[in-house]
This record gives sequence, C-alpha cells and structure tokens, in this order.
Amino acid sequence: MTPVMFTDSTGYFWNLVAGAAIGAAVGFTFSVVSQLITSGSVDWGLVAVATGAGAISGLIASTGIGLIGSGIAGGLLGGAHDATTQLIGNKGDFGDLDYASIGISAGIGFIAGLIAGS
Repeated sequence: MTPVMFTDSTGYFWNLVAGAAIGAAVGFTFSVVSQLITSGSVDWGLVAVATGAGAISGLIASTGIGLIGSGIAGGLLGGAHDATTQLIGNKGDFGDLDYASIGISAGIGFIAGLIAGS
C-alpha cells in the first residue's frame, strides 16, 4: 500500500478538516475573549472545552447532515458543553450540576444548529 492509493477525488475530506479547524478557532477565540472581558483571566481548561466543542460543531456543520440533524447535533453539543464547563468549575461534582442551565444550553444549541443547517 502506498499513500498514492488513498486519494480524495471528491474533496469531502478537506471540507471536514476546514469545518473543524474553523469551528475550533472560533471556539478558542470566543472563549479567551469572553473570559478576559468578564474576569480578566483565562481558564485554559474552559478554553480547551470550547475549542473542542467548536471543532465538533464545525465538523458537523460541514457534513451537510441537514436541518434536523444539525439541530439535534447542536442541541446535544450545547448541553454537553454546558455540563462539561460546570463539571470543570465544580471539580467534578455531579450533584452540583444546574440541569436548567444545561437544558437552556441544549435548546440554544438546537436553534443554532437549525440556523447552521439551513
């Protein structure tokens, strides 16, 4: 087997890479800027979560999975991002999770996914 055998004549692979890279850059930038504005310092754990969530979101958006699929993925990602951020803040104590906040984040993520998928 040689690397020449593995080609992407359709270009779909690079579309996914670009989507993930753009999403990661947006997540990273917004996290750093918003933390500096609100607290004057940066929690790099939160930046890592936002960067990862942005990469996943960008990857999903670049797949063309459609409106409903994008909404569902956005909702799941929004809720998971909120829960992970809370767990980092409360040192992994699942008893301190604010489920209303997670639900709101999931709803916002769903709506954002619908907008991105349209």
